[in-house]
Amino acid sequence: MILLGTEEQKDGSFVSSGLRDTDKLLKDFWNTINDSNKVSVNLLTEGSITICTEENGDKIIAIEVPRAERALRPVYINNNLMGTRKQECIGFQNRINVVFTLPENGKL
Repeated sequence: MILLGTEEQKDGSFVSSGLRDTDKLLKDFWNTINDSNKVSVNLLTEGSITICTEENGDKIIAIEVPRAERALRPVYINNNLMGTRKQECIGFQNRINVVFTLPENGKL
């Protein structure tokens, strides 16, 4: 999961930092993710992205990135296969649940 509009605190918790112009940010994001010169394969759909609004009006964009099918791996950026790496973050989802209120449909 990728969270835009958050900052990690020293204690490992996350707080919203607020995003400006989410429409432009998402347009630029989709243009980049669909550019095969930037990302080897786009695994995302419109349903992969959720915009959450905090009580104070700050917005957070949550992007759920699915695991690539074996035939599509590795996924790499900037046509640089050597820059590929695996990252794991155990417990991350438990942390974000306290950062913002989930949308009414409960889906990230």
